[in-house]
Amino acid sequence: MAVPPQLHGLLLINKPAGLSSVDVLRQLKWVLGWNTKMGHAGTLDPFATGLLIVCLGRGTKLVPLLMDVSKGYGVVARFGQLTDTLDKTGRLLSEQLVPQSFDELVKEAIKLLGGQYKQIPPVFSALKHEGAPLYHLAREQLLDEGALQDLAESKARWVIIYKLLIDSIERPRLSFSCEVSKGAYIRSLADDLAQKVGLRATTEELCRTFIGPFLVGSAHELESLKNRQCVEKALIDVEKARALLA
Repeated sequence: MAVPPQLHGLLLINKPAGLSSVDVLRQLKWVLGWNTKMGHAGTLDPFATGLLIVCLGRGTKLVPLLMDVSKGYGVVARFGQLTDTLDKTGRLLSEQLVPQSFDELVKEAIKLLGGQYKQIPPVFSALKHEGAPLYHLAREQLLDEGALQDLAESKARWVIIYKLLIDSIERPRLSFSCEVSKGAYIRSLADDLAQKVGLRATTEELCRTFIGPFLVGSAHELESLKNRQCVEKALIDVEKARALLA
């Protein structure tokens, strides 16, 4: 049986909740063939939704450019609650009473955080230690909590918060939209906001709304890419994508 020719370009996928970024690639390989060259430009957590860019063939050369551009997210964070993963999928570690002055506290937290700061990534992240991702070390309990936290702190990096806008405040939840630089973890951002006013926070909803010039509104539902012809129609040409990123 002949191997179908390699496709080249970018696919904008609206990732549903419950699938990892690797799961999305796996489903596309079922459609296009297991030898298809592909990769994605920025992991989304399984519970998260929104824009995932899948690069095919020569499109994979654009991954470094896509990783460097700013990204946008819509977030719902529950203040006064902390889990080990910093999101709703994790194990509950602590709860706090959120005061009646929550609205004022949130506005103060945003002022205190500033546009640029050194962020400690979550212990449950894909950052690697001696070849193993931190989330694997945490889930398999290969290191104790103190050692894991020390590792996460050793990987702190400067990130930039270009925009952070409040969408709604309904105590104990804050809904906000943000635009961030490469390397920023939104789960950490929500918790860092809370810590500025003596609280902790867990991210309950997370949707990536854009990656550079590419918008989630232009993305395709994964279930609509049911055959090669559908994928070909959805592909963005490599040179067109490169021009948009210039």
